[in-house]
Amino acid sequence: LQTAEGIGLVVSDIATAVTLGACPLENRVPIVALTESCANNTATCVISDGYTCDDLGGVMTSGTTWIGILGTMIILVLLAYKWNSAFIVGISFVTFISWFRGTAITYFPDNDAGDDRFNYFKQ
Repeated sequence: LQTAEGIGLVVSDIATAVTLGACPLENRVPIVALTESCANNTATCVISDGYTCDDLGGVMTSGTTWIGILGTMIILVLLAYKWNSAFIVGISFVTFISWFRGTAITYFPDNDAGDDRFNYFKQ
């Protein structure tokens, strides 16, 4: 449920340690270890991969999170109907939807990192 796994539903929070996240990339504010040198010169700040969505808003508006939740719901419904291939169907659905470029949920965004991923995938 954390960002490292791709969904980003749970993020860091200064006051409560964890909170709801799922905000788009442009609304993420990195958690910074504020030291004396960082306060004097922001170029020396140590930034972790942890972030919060509290400052710029956008909690629960990430398309990646919602497609992950939808995939989980598909798996749960199929498991309730005792389908043996429920995990394969749910994961395949999310994977297929994520291939399309130019959407908010793509694994291949229209930037250099997305082009590199796409070129590696085409090999």
